Amino acid sequence: PPAAALIGIEGRIGYQANRFLGVYADLGANAGFGVGASQSDTQVAGGISAVAYWYVGAMAELSLTNFLHLAAGPVVGSGGWAGIAGTATSAGQASVEAVAAAGFMPGLNLKVGLGFGAPKPHTGRRSQFNLGFNLLMLVAPNAAYVRTETTASGGQVEVKSNRAAIGFAPTITLGYDAR
Repeated sequence: PPAAALIGIEGRIGYQANRFLGVYADLGANAGFGVGASQSDTQVAGGISAVAYWYVGAMAELSLTNFLHLAAGPVVGSGGWAGIAGTATSAGQASVEAVAAAGFMPGLNLKVGLGFGAPKPHTGRRSQFNLGFNLLMLVAPNAAYVRTETTASGGQVEVKSNRAAIGFAPTITLGYDAR
């Protein structure tokens, strides 16, 4: 299925142990859809996908400088995604693939953040706008997958259920942090 464009919201609350280390709870939700199509001299392809989920996690953060922050931690989410994609060729071949996943999903969240703003001179605390890159990975343990394929000499259908599917959600974030 094609990639999906997501929009979401995220919040964090935690404890900054010292200038370098912090821990926090991370919660958020995302939803979106994707549409894709392509055409060449011999093939036409297209697909559509949709996704919606929420998640909560525990993060450990390392502040390497007043401006660079790295964080990682486990998450658990719930929601789902689905997509279908198809191709057809001028040689008479066609295929359709569909995947669907829903329910509770464990995962991992990785973050890199750049803070804009100097620490307060008398306390050393930072309050700053933050530009970040997140990579959220969710594992759906009970996904279903269907693939059909036809040729001039016949066709086949493949169905798999109760399979693990992994979803990756790379995001760019803009927010405000007070540490």
